[in-house]
Amino acid sequence: MSKKSCIPNRHKRNFGYGRSCQYAVKNICKGIYGCGKFASRTAYRSRFMQFIKWLGVTDLRDISQDHVTSYYEVIIEWVEGEEISQQYAANLISSLNILLGYLSSYKYTLKKPSALLGRRDRKRKRAVIIEDDPIVTLSDRLRRKSADDLALLILLCRFVGLRLREALMLNFEEALKSYRKTFIINITKGTKGGRKADRFIRPPKFLIEDIESFMKNSGWS
Repeated sequence: MSKKSCIPNRHKRNFGYGRSCQYAVKNICKGIYGCGKFASRTAYRSRFMQFIKWLGVTDLRDISQDHVTSYYEVIIEWVEGEEISQQYAANLISSLNILLGYLSSYKYTLKKPSALLGRRDRKRKRAVIIEDDPIVTLSDRLRRKSADDLALLILLCRFVGLRLREALMLNFEEALKSYRKTFIINITKGTKGGRKADRFIRPPKFLIEDIESFMKNSGWS
């Protein structure tokens, strides 16, 4: 994340972003992404809050390099113990790195997911981690139970506004090709009333990444 940090007050609780960690992290995500990209803000906030709950701190200023290093090690243990997939672990690490890098790029030595995990696993594993956001929580739980297709359908319906039939009939290959060329996708199939006219939407990058991951893990060519 290249956006420059603008900390309200480094000497106040949670750097001045709010009294509670949850509210502070929500405001930090707004600082990174602005008022748009709701899906990305929600996902990163939810995953970073997992780190906060695991750590047990009530003030973001208390996060140290040792905490970050220990969390990296725990995530690796979760992967090796088949509690989470490598892909989900990479998402946890990325979210952690982005928010901590925004808060204080010079204070922490952050490592890329690829450096910690190597090549991503194609298998989905069970997990025992619970996130605080209901939509992202449900989606991630389904992923960990190898229900990747249902997890993606939930996100498509929630964050793009598709009806279930529209999400079910979406051709992922065509959608990705269209997005890479024009940043929009056509969801005419499955629309209510059998519309003949094309209906285009601009999905958030967060969902495009999830579609790409789903196709890769499902063995699509």
